[in-house]
Amino acid sequence: MDSATEIIDLEFGLSQLNGNKTLFLRLLQKFADEYQHSEDKLNTMLQNGQWQEAKNHLHTIKGVAGNLGITRLHQACKQTETELKAQSAIPSTFPSFCLTLSATLSYVTQLQQTPSLIDSPTKATSSTNAPATQEGKIAAPETFIQALEQNEFIAQDQLDEWLNETTSDLALQQTVKDAIDELDYDTALTLIRG
Repeated sequence: MDSATEIIDLEFGLSQLNGNKTLFLRLLQKFADEYQHSEDKLNTMLQNGQWQEAKNHLHTIKGVAGNLGITRLHQACKQTETELKAQSAIPSTFPSFCLTLSATLSYVTQLQQTPSLIDSPTKATSSTNAPATQEGKIAAPETFIQALEQNEFIAQDQLDEWLNETTSDLALQQTVKDAIDELDYDTALTLIRG
C-alpha cells in the first residue's frame, strides 16, 4: 500500500511501540480524544487571525501523527502549516486537512471496534473475488458493501480492485470513487446497488 494514501501505517505505528498492540490502540484513542475538536479550534483561530496559534496547533498534530504512523494526516498538517507559514491567511489546504482529520478519527474508531484489523491491515478475504456481471452491470463483492455500510476506510488499491470487480462502467467507477473520497458512503452504496 502506498504510504502517501494510507491513513495509518499500522506496521510503522506498531514498530514504534515494539509491537505492543494494546498500547498502540490506547495511544490512537488518546490522539482521537485530544484532537477531535481540532477542526473547530483551528477554524476559530484562523477566523480570528491567530496565525501563530494555528501554526503551533498544526505543528503539534503533525508531530504526534508522525510518531504514531498517521501518515495522511501528517502530510496534510505539513501542507497546511507550510502554507500558513508562507502567508498569514486561511490556507487553501485547510478543507483538505479537515477531511483528512475526520477520516483519521473515523479510522481510529474502526480500529478500536475491530482491533484485529491491526493484525492484517491489507489482507482481503476470498469473498472479494465475486465475478463482475455483464458490461455495466453491478455485482459488488459483499465485503465492499459491508465496508461502505460500516463507513470503513478503504485503501485506494482495495477500492480500485472492488470497483473493477463491481462494474466495468468507468464513469460509474469514478462517480463511486468520488463519493467515497468525500466520505459520502450512503451515495456510494446507492450507486453500486443500482
